[in-house]
Amino acid sequence: MSSFAIPTVVGPTGPTGPTGPTGATGPAGATGPTGATGPTGATGPTGPTGPAIPGNGGGALTANAADTYLTGSSVAVTGHVQAGTVFRWRFTMTKSGAGVATPIYNVRLGTGGTTSDASLVTFTGVAQTAAADTGWHEIELIVTTAGSSGACSIAMQQSHKNTTTGLANAAQIQIFTGTASAINWTTASLKLGVSCNPGASGVWSFVTVGVEMINSI
Repeated sequence: MSSFAIPTVVGPTGPTGPTGPTGATGPAGATGPTGATGPTGATGPTGPTGPAIPGNGGGALTANAADTYLTGSSVAVTGHVQAGTVFRWRFTMTKSGAGVATPIYNVRLGTGGTTSDASLVTFTGVAQTAAADTGWHEIELIVTTAGSSGACSIAMQQSHKNTTTGLANAAQIQIFTGTASAINWTTASLKLGVSCNPGASGVWSFVTVGVEMINSI
């Protein structure tokens, strides 16, 4: 009995069936390594310089035989004055061994913040001696009348370390008083400040210069 193979006949491919639904998303894989840091960008332009801050620069301000406006003593007063307003300045200084003249302080009011401003009052101290010394001086100004025809009372206390030598050939504490009137406190850009002249050959190094305003509007 003989056998024979029946040939296989492949029919044509049928059309593609519809796509089934998307399966659930698998878990995120591990984060890959961080790439290399890129180069630093170009530096931007320098911004504008900020405003100057009043002060004595953190070092001694020297007044040497000339009327010197004390940096850091200036305070703007326009629009901040009423009857009872108090301005108070405090100074510490050292004196060299030179100078025997009488020192002079001026409380100044004007728009310049310099020795060109008008003096409200002048305090003339007592004679010095040729000895080194350390001192503490304080000035207090109280506005008694505000407005365009104002007035004030001013007092000064000077104290020093030596008994009767150095900054004063006198007791360790001296007190001075004065008044000023016909002051126009309403002038625009007014500044109050203090200048000091240690006198001929006098060399004072101001270690601190401070000012405060109390009871202002």
